[in-house]
Amino acid sequence: KALVIIQFTISSCLIISALIITQQLSYIQKKDMGYERNHILTFRLKDWAILDKIPVLKEELQNLPEVLNVSVSSNLPNNISSSTYVMWPGKPEDVTWMIYTGEVDQDFVELFEIDIIRGRSFSIETGDKNGMVLINETAARALPWEDPLGSELANWRDTCTIVGIMKDFHQHSLHQEIMPLQLFLNEQRSTVSVKVSGYDLKHTISEIGRIKESFSDKYPFTYSFFDDEFDKAYKIERKTEKMAEFFTLITIIIACLGLYGLATFTAEQRVKEVGIRKVMGATIYQLVYMLSKDFTIPVFFSFLISVPIANYLMKNWLDGFAYHINIGLFHFLATLVIMILIAWITISFRTFRVASINPVDSLRHE
Repeated sequence: KALVIIQFTISSCLIISALIITQQLSYIQKKDMGYERNHILTFRLKDWAILDKIPVLKEELQNLPEVLNVSVSSNLPNNISSSTYVMWPGKPEDVTWMIYTGEVDQDFVELFEIDIIRGRSFSIETGDKNGMVLINETAARALPWEDPLGSELANWRDTCTIVGIMKDFHQHSLHQEIMPLQLFLNEQRSTVSVKVSGYDLKHTISEIGRIKESFSDKYPFTYSFFDDEFDKAYKIERKTEKMAEFFTLITIIIACLGLYGLATFTAEQRVKEVGIRKVMGATIYQLVYMLSKDFTIPVFFSFLISVPIANYLMKNWLDGFAYHINIGLFHFLATLVIMILIAWITISFRTFRVASINPVDSLRHE
């Protein structure tokens, strides 16, 4: 019984963990990150000689029938890793804080469907030049102005005017909180993002590669899709999920074998009792219930032991995310139901065979 309790305690911990990990990864996939991720092909321009030809490159790509939009930027929106100190004219010397920084063209906001909540996005048509800047909501709250639109921020090259405020989006994985962000207008960046319709994808990719190679064949055309790049940030969590599922299955099998052995041993000791009860009018289902109910207590006891252990371990794991699900009653009740069902299915198979024995044979049992 002690071994069965230990085995089912481990099984219960793993089931709770697997449920929480799976739900957290589902939460990541379904969460609104503040930008579009689907049907966006990305590649890098490794030959810097192409940078002066980017407007022509974008125009040729946009002429493809399946291409909806093209943008160039220093980074993809989920991995803006560069940061600098915030600077503005007249800033007190004792005020210092960091802001994440990216450089994008005028099509970046539209392609990734980033919302502008105040002001406007970049627009070459209205006279915007390299150096205009967008900031996110978090940066707007941190800056000293009540209305930052039209104010100036300084970067490493010159002073730029704030033309719009973006709705906060997750510029990193959900492991980190949303931080202050500024996006400068710069039409000469090396990361190319191409929004495609999704129809005849193989031909579209081939045509994009052909156009890129026509500008420079110094480096081979290699691409990826943005949703795949997004998933790479959670590669460790995916492996953890698969390991948890594998070990949960193995542990449940071992626990079931132990429980089946205990049920067999107990049932063999009560064969004569079963025979007498059948002679006295007990039905098979009453006998199965009688033989099985005693095993529910160890399983329930295992569950009670596992709850604080699993809760502690998974709370620490979730604390690694700035944004995560909450551990709820559902995870524990679902685990309890799964445990009892597994135990009863395992036990009932053996106890049903004992309860089905002819009473005459049961009473002759030695």
